[in-house]
Order: sequence, then C-alpha cells, then structure tokens
Amino acid sequence: MLSTTQEEIIQSPHSRLRVVAGPGTGKTLVLTRRIAHLVRNGTDPRRICALTFSRKAALEMKARIFQLLPLTASRVHVSTFHSLCFWILARHGLLPDRRLTTGVLKRELLQQLATRHQCDMPPRRIALEISRAKNRGIDPERYLQLAGDRTAEKVGLVYRDYEQLKKLPDYDDLILRACQLLMHDGHRVKERFSHILVDEFQDVSDAQYQLLKLLVASPGTSLFAVGDPAQCIYQWRLANPRKMEQLEDDFSTHTFHLLENFRSARRIVECSNLVLKRIAPNRPRLRNVQRSEGRVLVAEVPTELHEAEWVATKIEETHQPGDCAVLVRSNAQMEEIERALARRKIAFSEFHNFYHRREVRTVLDILRAIDDPEHHVRQLVRYSRLLDPYLGREFEDELNRHLQRQLGLFDALGADFSRRYMAIGAEKLRQFLQNLRKVQRRRGVAGVISELRRTLNLDENLLWDDEPQEPEEETIVARNLNRLTAMAEDFRTIREFLEHVRAQMASSGRRGAVNILTAHRAKGLEFKHVWVLGVARGLFPLERENEDEEWRLFYVAITRAKHTLTICALKSHRGEPLSPAPFLEPILQPEGAEHCSSRLRRLLRAIIGR
Repeated sequence: MLSTTQEEIIQSPHSRLRVVAGPGTGKTLVLTRRIAHLVRNGTDPRRICALTFSRKAALEMKARIFQLLPLTASRVHVSTFHSLCFWILARHGLLPDRRLTTGVLKRELLQQLATRHQCDMPPRRIALEISRAKNRGIDPERYLQLAGDRTAEKVGLVYRDYEQLKKLPDYDDLILRACQLLMHDGHRVKERFSHILVDEFQDVSDAQYQLLKLLVASPGTSLFAVGDPAQCIYQWRLANPRKMEQLEDDFSTHTFHLLENFRSARRIVECSNLVLKRIAPNRPRLRNVQRSEGRVLVAEVPTELHEAEWVATKIEETHQPGDCAVLVRSNAQMEEIERALARRKIAFSEFHNFYHRREVRTVLDILRAIDDPEHHVRQLVRYSRLLDPYLGREFEDELNRHLQRQLGLFDALGADFSRRYMAIGAEKLRQFLQNLRKVQRRRGVAGVISELRRTLNLDENLLWDDEPQEPEEETIVARNLNRLTAMAEDFRTIREFLEHVRAQMASSGRRGAVNILTAHRAKGLEFKHVWVLGVARGLFPLERENEDEEWRLFYVAITRAKHTLTICALKSHRGEPLSPAPFLEPILQPEGAEHCSSRLRRLLRAIIGR
C-alpha cells in the first residue's frame, strides 16, 4: 500500500524530480515503482537507465524491478556508475580488450615510480591521492601547480609518469573518459537513454555529478534523483551532501519530500528528529506511521567489558537473537561483544560476515582451487595473476585446451604454450602448487595460508580493489587473515578445513543470530532491536574525522531501529576516562531518551555551557 506522497511521486508528470527521502520512507520502492510506471505507460525499457553505487545494490534493484516487470525487467539498464561508463567506452570501441590497470600491475608501476622520484608515501596512499585528484577533475599538471610541499610535488611527479606509462585505463579513468566522450561524441549514448534514475543521490562525487549533467543534457531526457543528504556518510570516497541541493539550481527540479517513516516506532522517530534538527535545522521532520510507542534508552556503562556483558545479558533475557543488531563505529569494537555472546552460547554473525569478506573469500577460493584444481581452473587462473599479472583469458583458454586432451593439471601446465610468457607463467604456477602441497604435509592448513599470504603478498594486494574502501580497511584485512590462519591451526588437510568452513557458514547465516556490524555497513538495513555501542567522544564520534559526517553516521545508526533503541554512553576506554558524545545532548532533552543518569546530564550541561 503506497502513501499519497509516494503515489504523487511515482505518477508525477515532471521530467526533473528531486526526492528528499528520510530513513524508512521507502525511497528505493518509489524509484523502482517509477520505473514500472514509465514502462506501463509506453516507455521502451531499453531507454531507462537506473544507477546506484555498488554491485550489490544494483543486483537488489534488478530483483525489485523483476518483481514488478517480470517480462521486461532485463531490458532496463541497471548498473553502478563505473559499470555504465565501462559499457559506454566499450560500445564506442575505446576499451578494445576490455581490461583495466588494476591490482598488482597498478601497485608495481606506482612502486617503481615512487622509487624513481624518491617518494616515501606508500603506493596505496599514492593511489588514493591520484584517485581523489581524478575525481575532482585535477590532472597531473594542475596537481603539480597546486602542490604545497615537497611530498605533494613528488606525488604529482608519480601521478604524471603513471598517466604516461600505464598501458590501460584504470578504474577512475572510466568516468573521466566517459565524460570526455559525452562532451564531444556521445550522441549515441544520449539518444539511447531518455530516463535517468539515481538511487542514494547524496553519495555522488563531483565526477559522477558531471557525468549525470552530460547524460541529461538533452532537453527531452528526464532525471529522477532520490536520496537523503542527512545520510551522506561516504565523504572519504568523495561523496558530497551538497550535490542534492545543487540539483535544484542545475536542473530546475521539482522537489518532493518523503516524510512518512514506515519503519520505526514513535519514540525512535522523535529521537531521530532531534538529531536531524542538529544536522539540517531547516529540514521537515519525519512523521511516524507505526502506532507502537517503542523505547529509546541511553545507558551509561563504565567500561567496554561492562558494556558487552550488559548488552549480551539483555539480549539473552528479553529478545530473539535474530531480531537484534549491535552497531559499532569501527571493527575493533566488535571483539568484546563477540566474546560476551560466545560465553552465553548466543549465535552471532557479522553482517556481510567474516566468511563473506573479500580477503577471506579470496583465500578460501584459492584453497578450493589447490584442493581440486581440475574443477577450479578459472579460479586458479584468476589468482595466478598475483603470481604473474600477465596471465589472463588467453592463458586460461590454452590451459583448458590442454586439459581437454585428458591431461592432468600438472601435465597441462608443462605442455607447450603458444607464447613464451604463458609458458613462463605456467611453470611459475606449477612450482607454486607443488610447493603448497609440500607445505600442507609439513605445516598443515595454517602453514598453507601463511605461505599464500607471503608468496602472493595478500595482505597488500587485497587492498588494491577497484571500488573505494573504508578508511580502516588495511587493519581489517590483516585482522581477518590472522583470524582465518588461527582457525586453520587444528586442520591438517585443506579439504577438512573447507568442510569445517562450510558448516560454520551455514551456522553463522541462520536467522537466529545477533547481527554485529559497523554503522557504515548498517546503512539501508533495519532491525527490531538496536544497540549502539561505544558512544563517547574519541570512539563515536572519532576525533580525527569530519564532525558533520560523524553526526550523519550516528543518525544512520539510530534510524536502523524499529521497536527499541539503546545507546551505550561509555565512561572509559582502556583505563582512560571519556567525555560524553555531543550526539547525546539533543537526545537527552525531555522528549528524547527515556532514561539516563543524572551524572551524564550534568556532564553534558557542562560541555554545552548550560
């Protein structure tokens, strides 16, 4: 059942629409229903392009559209911004071999150039600087002009040489080159799409915004943008909350506000409105639709150990674990609550859980390929590029032809290849697999994982992903690989370990498990009962981060709750006293939280000068 406002938006005759949609108001529902409305009213689905920010979100959007349009959903172009640009460039013959400069090739080139220019900055940091420059439209010459010190100048020289020497475009080039094409010769693409729809518009970067301006340049092309500036939490990957406001000036959009919150109980909506007032004083407030009162509790806890024990006890006493979510600011805060739940034998799973993490999945894929290589040739070749980055599709095709001659894998790797570099790579791969089998006999599965990390430099190479990553990703990757290695200590064979993992994955994915996740990963999700841990200055919010973004992240965290919301105000961390988080000041107004200690109220009055 749609609300009156949702129906108005879906059926609006305006061609340029800006929908400011708060949490729980059904913004993705409205976008997908708008697509269905267009198709049912005669629009060719091939002329509709829907954009989002991750592959997972794109897949979910496709599934929703399929439910509404089972016969024509596949013709709607649904993708990420970068996938769209890849398609545009390939369609115009500008990606002849459909490959990019990524991973090991990119790292090795940047390392060489950093050495050449005596730049001490790690290659990954240099890559991040170059990515940010490109997404702001700053070319190497401009970067050098803007360099304020010797380090920035050296990075600029690396950037200049990198652009000259790389043979293939990289991930950030996709949007820039697509923009250049659309400015000069993009009529085929502009004519292809007559409707552009964007979900989570508050997350667009400057480069993505420029791409949209070019796609919607034709007067007959419609734009539908839905998002919430108060939930812009990705400024570290160049999202800009002001872009939502800029739409009105650049496109003369007609604006709708989705204000009816279908998710949360009354008290939670009131609490979130108090925080929203601090983030965006002039924004209309959310209205709750749910009839239940709900509960918001601020609990003062002395230490992280007390916090974890108290939360675990509350979950054990009063709730079904599968209805509960524990949200933290950073991954490091998960350990105490995991231990507390484990002591009570309460099942828990980290959302996008441990086994679905990219680095863990990579190691497990390699282990499967080592255990049964003949049935995992594609995986084997994919990860062999970490040994030799030049092994690709041609090598895979020739290796498959050798295997079709009934040769075993090791014989196939020793067969004749049409090119010398393939033969060299095949020999590297053969020796690599033989060595890992010896390691397994001597040191078990943990030894194999340790050898993989060393030989393939996994801790470093797995940070070189195409998509932007969370700032603490380096720590997370090392922590998870250490954890996986420790788990494998008791297993002598890869097959036994993989069977154990399969059973663990089935267990951790069951519905009766408490969800433990960061506030960033909670975005877009909802849970009946939510605990937000470690709310204190220095932990949440983090001192080193943008204060406005920390407010928005806290707003995202508290708006995940449907029935109850508990905020844990932490008094100390590792023996050091902590100050109350500024987030608590609006919540502790009379109409906000149900309870907190008088001490906490006095501290907050002192902090805000009342």
